[in-house]
Amino acid sequence: MGEGTGRLVRSGDQKPGGVSTDEAVRYLGVEIAELREELGGLVAELDRRRHELLDVRLQFRRHAVAATVTAITLFGAVAGLVWLGIWRFRRR
Repeated sequence: MGEGTGRLVRSGDQKPGGVSTDEAVRYLGVEIAELREELGGLVAELDRRRHELLDVRLQFRRHAVAATVTAITLFGAVAGLVWLGIWRFRRR
């Protein structure tokens, strides 16, 4: 940390590094514009992915085998639990 204070100076004044305040403001403006553009692209990509994630038909088409195996497994587990309950009830 330097001993100088970080404060604004008038537009014609020079900073110790040789860069005027106007130049620094323009540089920061350009940098902010670039970051906003990049952030806009990232937000658009996230929005596209959100729409794809919540599209059930698309997800079923992409993962049809996994969805089918999961459904069959769940159905088999429920059927097995029902059968076991009936079997235990009849045994008593």
